[in-house]
This record gives sequence, C-alpha cells and structure tokens, in this order.
Amino acid sequence: MTLKTRVILVKNKDVESAIAEGLRILQANRNEVEIEILDSGSRGFLGVGARQARVKLALKGAEGREAEAGPMGEEPHEETERDILDPDGSRDAKESSHAREIIAVEGNKIILKQLYRDRYPVIKGDREIRLYADGELLEGSMVLTEKSNISYEAEDSEARNEIIITVSDDRLKAYLEIRRINGQVVDAVILPGAGDDIDFIISTRVVREIPPPELSLKDIYEEMEKENIRRGIKEEAVREALENPGRKYLIAEGKPLEEGSDAWIEFLYTDKELKDELEDPDKNVDYFSRNDVLSVKRGEIVAVKHPRREGKSGYTVHGEVMNPPEYKDIEWRVGKGIQIVDDKAVAIKSGRPVFEGGKLDISETLIINRDVDINTGNISFNGDVLVMGNVHDNFKVEASGMIKVSGNVTQAILRAEGDIIVRGRIINSRVIAGGLATFYREAHRYLMSLANLFNMMETAIIQLKNKKAFKTDDLVKYGEKQLIQLLLDTKFNNVVNLIRAFYALFEDEEINKEYILDDLRDLKDNLQEKIKESGLCALVKVSELGELSAVMTGVCELLDKISDSTSNIWTSYIQKSYIRASGNVVTANEGAYNSEIYAGKKVIFKGEPGLCRGGKIVANDDVIINELGSPGGSSLEVEVPENGRIKANQVYANVLIKIGERRYKFADNYGRINARLDEDGQIRLH
Repeated sequence: MTLKTRVILVKNKDVESAIAEGLRILQANRNEVEIEILDSGSRGFLGVGARQARVKLALKGAEGREAEAGPMGEEPHEETERDILDPDGSRDAKESSHAREIIAVEGNKIILKQLYRDRYPVIKGDREIRLYADGELLEGSMVLTEKSNISYEAEDSEARNEIIITVSDDRLKAYLEIRRINGQVVDAVILPGAGDDIDFIISTRVVREIPPPELSLKDIYEEMEKENIRRGIKEEAVREALENPGRKYLIAEGKPLEEGSDAWIEFLYTDKELKDELEDPDKNVDYFSRNDVLSVKRGEIVAVKHPRREGKSGYTVHGEVMNPPEYKDIEWRVGKGIQIVDDKAVAIKSGRPVFEGGKLDISETLIINRDVDINTGNISFNGDVLVMGNVHDNFKVEASGMIKVSGNVTQAILRAEGDIIVRGRIINSRVIAGGLATFYREAHRYLMSLANLFNMMETAIIQLKNKKAFKTDDLVKYGEKQLIQLLLDTKFNNVVNLIRAFYALFEDEEINKEYILDDLRDLKDNLQEKIKESGLCALVKVSELGELSAVMTGVCELLDKISDSTSNIWTSYIQKSYIRASGNVVTANEGAYNSEIYAGKKVIFKGEPGLCRGGKIVANDDVIINELGSPGGSSLEVEVPENGRIKANQVYANVLIKIGERRYKFADNYGRINARLDEDGQIRLH
C-alpha cells in the first residue's frame, strides 16, 4: 500500500512549530509547499484560554479539493475530540473498532493501515508495554508511517503463591498470610489517545489467567522452618491460613519474660512538700511558713523493707530462652536511733528521721529561740538546728542534720549534712549543704571531664603518629612526653584549668579532710606528680593518659556509691555569697546577685523577679530561672553537663552559657531560651 498525502492539516503550540511538523511529515522543504495559516493560536492569560495554532500545508501543484488529500480523496477537516470515556471518566479499556481501521497488530509489530484524518497518527506506549522503533526503546511518542518499524514487548506474569511470615519486634508473635496470585497471558491492544498530542496509545490486555499451584501444609511448615519458627506453634491457625488466603493469622506465640525486682526500702516519713518540689519545679511551695521539723515518736515505724522478687523465664517463637537477671537483695544500714523488727525500721527515740550516707537514723533537734550572735556563740550540733532569729556577722552554725533559719544570714557560715532553709536573705556568707557529699559531687564532675579529655588526647597522639608527615626522628629525640606537653599547651589547654580547680577542692577549709575517701586522695597525689598546677607535664608515655583515665573512672564509680545523699538549699535572696549543695539550690523570690552557686542537681529561681545578675552558676542537672544577667551587661557564667538544659525567660548580653564542652556567649539581649545540646552536639537555644 502506497500513501501519497499532498495536503495536510497540522496543529501545534505555535505557527512555526506547526509548519516544522508539517514539513517533516511531507518530507519537503519550505520552498516546495504552500502554507495557509488557519488559526494563529493564543497563549491565553496565565494559561487560561490557550489555543493551538492550525496550519494547512499543500505541496505546490495541489489545489483545494482537487489535490490528493488521502487514500479516500477526502478534504482535510478539523480535529474533533477522540477520547472515549466511561461514565466515571476513565478511558474505555476496550480496543475501538475505529482504532483497528487505522492501526493493526501483526505478531509483535505495530503497522499503519491507513491515514488518520488525512494525516499520520501519533502513537505512544503506556507503562504496561515497551515499544521499540528500529530496535531502539521508544521513550516518548512518535509518528507512525508506512515505513515505521515498530515492535512491542509485553511480559506475561507467572502464577505464584506467596507465603508471608512476619515476626513481632519482641519475637514473641509470628503471623502468616498466604497470597494466591494468578498468572496472566497478555497481548497488545490499541486505545484512543487522551488528548490532542496523542492519537493512539498502545497498551496490553489480559488474554487469559492461570491459577497458581495448590499449596500443602508441608509447604507451609517448610517455609516456617526457613524463618526459624520453632516454638509455640498454633497448628489449627496454620490450617486456617492455608484454607483462607488473603487473611492474616497468629500461628506462633512465645512466652514473655516475667520481670522481678530488687529488694528496696520504703521510707514512710519524708518531707512531702520538699519532695514534690524536686519532682515538680513549677509547684508553688512556701518553704518558710513552716517552723516545724518533721519528727517521729519513739516506737513508730520509720521504714519498711520490701523483699526481692524473682522473675520467671520466657521464650521466643524462635525457641530462644529469655532468663531474668539476678535481682539484688539489700541490707539495712541503721544508726543507734533505729531498731530492725521483722523487716521494719522502728525509732527507739524521738526525733527527725534522716537518711545520710546510706544510713538511716534519728536526728535530734536543737531549737535556738533567738538570734545566733555573741550571746549564743557558734553552734555545732549532732542533729538538726532550728534558729528562730537571724545568724549575725562572723558566726557559724554547723549541724549533722538540717539547718533552718527563720531570719537572715549575714557574713556568716552555715554548714549542714542535711538541708538548709533560710527564710530571709543570705548576704556575704558561705552556705554549704551536704558536707562531703557536696565535695564528692564536685570532684566527680572534674574527674569525669578530665578522664574524657585524657582519652581524647591519647587518641589524637596515636592518630598523629600514624600520619606519613609525622617526623619519627623528632619522636626519637624528644620522646612522647614532648607531644603530650604540646597538646596540653595548645589544643587541650583547658585540662590545666580543670586540674587547678580539682586541686583547689582539697584546700577548702570547710572540708573535713580527715574523712576524704582514700582512693580519691591517692588519685589526687598521683595526678599532682604527673601534671603540676602550672601545667608542667611529667608523663613520658601516651599509655599513661589512658591509665590515668581508667583510674579516674574507677574513683568516680566509688563516688557515685557513697555520695547519693542530696541535701538542698532553699532561700529567698542571695548576695555576694558562696552557695554549695549536693542537691538543689532554690530561691523562691528575688534571686541572686554576684554570687557563686554550685548544685549537685538543679538550680531553680522562682517567683518575681527570680533573676541572677553577676557571678557564676554551676549545676549538675538543669538551671531554671526567670532572668539571666542584667541590662547593664554584667558578667555571668552558667554551666550544666552535656545532658542538662538551661531555661530562662530573658537573657542579657555578656552572659556565657556552657553545656558540656560547648560554650555560647550572648552578644545581645535575648528572649526566652531552652538551651540544650542537639544530636550533633551543638548548642540549640530553643
């Protein structure tokens, strides 16, 4: 069959594009055709009302109706809508008879039977089929002519059974679902195009379906064996899954591990209001309205020991046995004021129950119904001290229990093993709650930082020695000592500052050096022999850094065990004072000015104005405060560990915050912050 189209009608986005398309179809140049622009088209406004250009091209010598227009000699005519739609708007899946008049499928070939409305049709394959033009994969559309070599590939699908076994994350449940999927034999089908650009779409249709082979219980169990499903199998559920494809069944179930518990001691007498404050910093508690000290009478039960409860083993669907851990027992540690009766701690004298240094005892109370001044002298009492007045200049109050002051503390010293509560103000004073526990917490903080830095130094030196550029002759000449000293003087110069602060702890006059842990004292002496306060290093081998780090970590583990007491300080106002607590430091009203505050747990400034201006705050947990710094830009440092956070409603310029080893100094005033380290170890303020 020979087609000699000499007059064609072409549509495209613009006139020039339509002419170019027509010349290509006619296989002619511009001088060989006559061109008539039927419609110049329009872009519309913002894409609305756009219209394609329409152009008629005729080979010279062809005249209107007398020109050869197509196989039937018909006059060219305008395009009409060619989409065949179902009532729901989808394209008819059935091949149209009109399409078969234009295009035919012979074997794996797509051939042209006749022109489509006096022009060559444009075809395209869909995602279900692959079209090839002259052996090359056709990615888009193309014009189909009598000379086109178009072939197709359409893959049949195989019938199959899918045996899907899933196991829960805890490996205690296994599920089975069987899916029976028919195979399909397909061939090509010709569908109308979906718009002006495509006349026909080549797709596929299913000729017949092939059911999958039958499954047996043996097939299922073989697959379960592959997935290691061995224990707790529900045979009836397996059969039901086989008989009901498409449904999910629980086919195996293990036995969960039953947790036990360590033995523990329940303390029946605690200061509930203060306990609530530790758990909920936003709770409003008036610490100063109560002049009473929690106490018990002789014969009352103070604490009860709950025995150890053993756990029970379990197993997974894979047959793995899960054994519970070995739960620990606990022994009573009591003082002379407590007697153990049938796992109960009973008071044998009246007083305040205290739990200090891992020991439960009864503390007696000394009540001072006036000021602490020249008339009373210094107070030192083995128990609790309640001062109904003020503590005046140059006087000292010491207690093995708690201290509570109804008035102010001015240029004085308060030191207690338990809590310290000052209803009034603390001015130009030293207030220390927790005794050795506070000292141990500070030592623990410095030692952990040093241990980490020593490990980093050791790693840095090892990496340096492994680099090709490293001069081994220098190492032979000076030894590793020179490398260690170089790092201490440059990249790790903060090590020296930490060491100085650690050594200074032992010089505190308030610390009873007689009772310092021997392991801690020995570590300090050993470290001083290796690195002086000046930074002069006596370490000769890199391995000594790792050894020192290991010793520090071991001492910190001991400190964790013996410094678990948390003594707190509560007051309304702090000025030019040194405050240290093994637990929390809380101000309920005004805040603090130009003071040093150290807390083994949180620092919490509540109420109005609840601010801190000047000085330094160091907490081993969070710092929660209303204002940090001052409008005048006074210097203030706030430090928390890497897992801590700093919350404030207002931060002024010149405030330095430190979280772990990261620092940030505010150059300008700043609003609300909730500063912490992110996943990358960087400070985030929100």
